[in-house]
Amino acid sequence: MITVEAISEVAQDQTLRIELPKSVTPGPHRVVVVIEELTSAAAQRKPAGPLRLTKLHLPAWPADSTYRRDDIYGDTGR
Repeated sequence: MITVEAISEVAQDQTLRIELPKSVTPGPHRVVVVIEELTSAAAQRKPAGPLRLTKLHLPAWPADSTYRRDDIYGDTGR
């Protein structure tokens, strides 16, 4: 199954045209169309771009690290 999400304009003759990815093979397919009523502000909003995350250089865990339950929670065993 391939999911394609897009914001599109419905023409005056109530037609909708979409371009599918090249991975979709020609032939019969089951297609589901969901029409969400958008406010004009939501329709004009641009989709968010990719996040620009900062790469962190962190040292490796110490070789003698232990993460046993007793070491983490002490005598309460919680």
